[in-house]
Amino acid sequence: MPARNEEKNIERCVKSVLQQDWHNLELVVTNDRSEDATGDILAGLAAHDARLHVIDGEQLPEGWVGKGWAVYQAHQAAQGTWVLLLDADTELEPGAIRTVVRYAQQQRIDFLNPTPQFINRSFWEKTMKPVLWGLVMTRFPMLWVNLPFLKENMAFGPFLLIRKSCYDAVEGHRHVCHDILEDVALSRLIKGEGYRTRLINGRHLFKIRMYDSFSGLLEGWIKTAYGAMNYNLLLMSLAVLGLFYLALFPFVGLALSFSGWGAALAPAALAAVTALYTRRVIDGFRFRFGAISLLMHPLAMVVVQYMQAAAVWRFYFGQLTWKGRAYQPRLEMQKSLHAPDD
Repeated sequence: MPARNEEKNIERCVKSVLQQDWHNLELVVTNDRSEDATGDILAGLAAHDARLHVIDGEQLPEGWVGKGWAVYQAHQAAQGTWVLLLDADTELEPGAIRTVVRYAQQQRIDFLNPTPQFINRSFWEKTMKPVLWGLVMTRFPMLWVNLPFLKENMAFGPFLLIRKSCYDAVEGHRHVCHDILEDVALSRLIKGEGYRTRLINGRHLFKIRMYDSFSGLLEGWIKTAYGAMNYNLLLMSLAVLGLFYLALFPFVGLALSFSGWGAALAPAALAAVTALYTRRVIDGFRFRFGAISLLMHPLAMVVVQYMQAAAVWRFYFGQLTWKGRAYQPRLEMQKSLHAPDD
């Protein structure tokens, strides 16, 4: 578990792990040079449970992204047959570890990625996260990414179960160290090496509250939006245009038809809006999202379009920030391509 400035979440997360009914459990947490009370909280928890090992993270090396480096350090101390990479803002349900390990063993899976139950409390969380998750599932449908003969893969980083022999064989995060979307890069690397990977619905296994502020939500999704498109400018451009025509233009067309400017657009616009909301309602029931996101859908899509544009701009001309660190992902990727193997 990597932990940087997680004083709000770390105790709840650690306790949910240590309360699991797994017979031979160790929890290795890298305190990634936190500037808040994270280290003190971890020290107090470790004093009462010998299964918790806390590592003080070393200085971030050139070419590495912070989370990948923190996980890589923790992995050096891990002894188990299975490695569970877990974010500090998650909370496991009772029996979650036993359930996923047994499932992976029975299905002979090397890399298992359950998706969470999202906790949304603020207006912007309820407005944006259902839309964003719907876009993720549109970009990476489970049936599609789970096909073993396709190179495409997806991972949602807060909960990744990996067979340790598999993780060791690909040298952990070493070969994806530069990628700010390191979870997806790792999943593609592992699948490309011929290991069995699977994405499943895991809302009964754990829950997570990501980005409890609007600024944090913007920062978090901007840093990942371009990576989800493989850093491909053409693919990203098509996604921006596609989202506008599929998710915003139907509302514009409907408004124009009611105003008398585009009556001919009414049937097509109404059909598009109906199809869009049908999909949104299905996602709402499936992932237990509230109704406010349906009402605020046009607003959410405007914000998404801003995120996409900002992600591309910062990749080429600026920098991405996360947890108080600034990255220039384009330069880091170029460095990694020319770095000699050691």
